[in-house]
Amino acid sequence: MYKRGSHVGVILSFVIFVTFLIFMYTTIEPQLKKQKDKQPILDYLEAKLIESFDSELTTFTIQIDKDQINPNKDCIKVQDLADYITEQNMDEESLIIKNSANNILSYIVEGQALSILGGENFDGFLKFYHSKDLQPSMCQGSKSECGIEGCDQITEYTVGSIKTVNNSLEAKINQSAERYNSEYEDLKKELKIPEGNDFGFILMNNQREVLIQAQKEILETFNVYAEEIPILYIDAEANTKPGFLTIKVW
Repeated sequence: MYKRGSHVGVILSFVIFVTFLIFMYTTIEPQLKKQKDKQPILDYLEAKLIESFDSELTTFTIQIDKDQINPNKDCIKVQDLADYITEQNMDEESLIIKNSANNILSYIVEGQALSILGGENFDGFLKFYHSKDLQPSMCQGSKSECGIEGCDQITEYTVGSIKTVNNSLEAKINQSAERYNSEYEDLKKELKIPEGNDFGFILMNNQREVLIQAQKEILETFNVYAEEIPILYIDAEANTKPGFLTIKVW
C-alpha cells in the first residue's frame, strides 16, 4: 500500500535545502564581491601602466637625389643635418637611422653634419627615429673603426614632415619590470595601488612568447583577477610590434 511522506518530513527536507543554499551563498558571495571589487583596481592599473610605458618618439625622413650618390662609396656626409636635428629639440646622438629596407645604419656626428654608413645599393632614403629610451645606432668608435671615412658630401636633400607621438616602448616596459623586481613597494606607492592589493604584468609577443615578466609569487589560495589586452609597442630597434599585455591583481 502506497504511503505519502509526512508533512514534517517534507518541511524538514525543504529547511535542509534552503539552509544548504544559504550556506553556499554565504561561502561564495564574499569571493564574488571580492572579484567585483578588484575590477576598478584592474581598470585603473591598466591605464597607469600604459601611461608609464609611454615615451615620446619623433620620426622624420629625408630623401637624397640619386644623382648625388656615388655607387662606389658606401657612406655619405649630410651637411647641416646635425644643426637641423638640434633645432627640432632632438639630440643628434640619440638617433636610430634606417634605410628603405628597414636596415639600421651606423652614423657619427661631425660638427654640423652626420656621416652615415649607407652601404651598397643605397637609394637615398633615410628614416630617423629619436627617443631618449631607444638605443641609438650612433657608432662609438673612431671614423676608421666605424668604417665611415671619405664619405661623399651631400648638400641637397628634402626633409619630410616631423611627427612626434607617444608610444609604448619595450625599453620602458623593461624598466618598469626592473623596478618591480628591485623596488616593488616603491613602485606600488608610485602607482597608488590600494593597501592589501598586489599586482603583476607580463608582455608577450604576437606568438604569445613571454618577453618581459614582472610577477611575484602567487599562492594557490589567492584570488587572482587578470585581464589581457592587445598592445602595439616599439622594440629596441624602433620596429612597431603587436603583442599582448596581461595585468594581474590579487
